[in-house]
Amino acid sequence: MSIIFKDYKLWGTANWVTRALFQDIESYLDQTPVVGPHIKMCINLDLDTLDLRDMDLQCVSQMEFLVQKAIQDNKISQGSNFHDPTVFPVYIEKLEELGYMIHNVLNDMSIE
Repeated sequence: MSIIFKDYKLWGTANWVTRALFQDIESYLDQTPVVGPHIKMCINLDLDTLDLRDMDLQCVSQMEFLVQKAIQDNKISQGSNFHDPTVFPVYIEKLEELGYMIHNVLNDMSIE
């Protein structure tokens, strides 16, 4: 699974990471009216790429909100909802990598 941002910045990861992310943020999607429908479509159609190349600052900001919610919630649960808790550190690392990438994309977008 991958998420593509402006200027072809790519966050690529294993499918299980993205599925876990989508599961973690699903309850927040109604709070993100711009990016939420795109994520719901990926979930419903089992798509392997979320293409945000043409999205505006609001969309990417909403994606950042969702990723930060996933990170916060998982730091509280400490992987207790994982079937195999030994993979939890990998999941958190990938989420933090995505959060860092989104932060940089937002910085680039606000400069333009």
